[in-house]
Amino acid sequence: MLPLLAVVWFAAQVEVYSEFRRVGPDGEIVKPDQGGTVREVLSPAIPRGGHASFHLVVKGTAGTEYTLYIGQNPEQHGRLTLYREIFTGGIPDRLELVTAGFQGPYNGKIPEGRSADVFWMDIEYPATVAVERVKVEPQLWAGSHWIVYPMEVRLLEARLKPLPADRDPGVAIDARAESAAFVALRQHLCELPPLKRSPGEPTIRRLIYRNALETLSYTHQLTAERQTALMPDAAAYCKAAIELPYEGFLRLRGQILQAKPAPPAK
Repeated sequence: MLPLLAVVWFAAQVEVYSEFRRVGPDGEIVKPDQGGTVREVLSPAIPRGGHASFHLVVKGTAGTEYTLYIGQNPEQHGRLTLYREIFTGGIPDRLELVTAGFQGPYNGKIPEGRSADVFWMDIEYPATVAVERVKVEPQLWAGSHWIVYPMEVRLLEARLKPLPADRDPGVAIDARAESAAFVALRQHLCELPPLKRSPGEPTIRRLIYRNALETLSYTHQLTAERQTALMPDAAAYCKAAIELPYEGFLRLRGQILQAKPAPPAK
């Protein structure tokens, strides 16, 4: 006889996605960002200084009440800024600040007609912290259970300079989320002039562009040979505006940030 399987049902779930996988009000990745294989965000590599960003999704039936925390070990090791994502035509873009320095609690309720609340989580680690592994765990209380999303951050030797999100990459909301990063990459490879500052409310597109600029600025610390080995063929890229695969900028980012900087000039 087959053994009986115990099934545990939770009123809500918490999930984490990379910044390039926007999630709609139904709790599913929006159509422009559905290509390729979705990466699990369990042990992301994050530089010291600069920003790392993730979509944090609370799933449940409409009307589900929940309380959200984000645990860190060591406590308050990184600075967290949490935004609620606001939808335009079913695609999230505008960001509404919940709080800077967020640990929790945030008490929420999934709105009628929806099956998810979606947040943008920004993390900044000081450039002076140790190169080590640290815990960042979204924790959800819904009904009578704790649901924990286990995430272990690998802090890298790379140090970045944080930049403001004061430029609009000018891509359409219904384009791939990664398109905002490709604008920064094209600027970098094709030696295009920087975008003009355009102060405005925070959006997902602005913050993705900011993150890409921070990453690409680190290439100036690498040898010319290493830069050439890492980056796409500039001539071909600038001529044809070749796009990387879905979440391809994540792979490129990892390769850039884990590269050793050039030794200091004597």
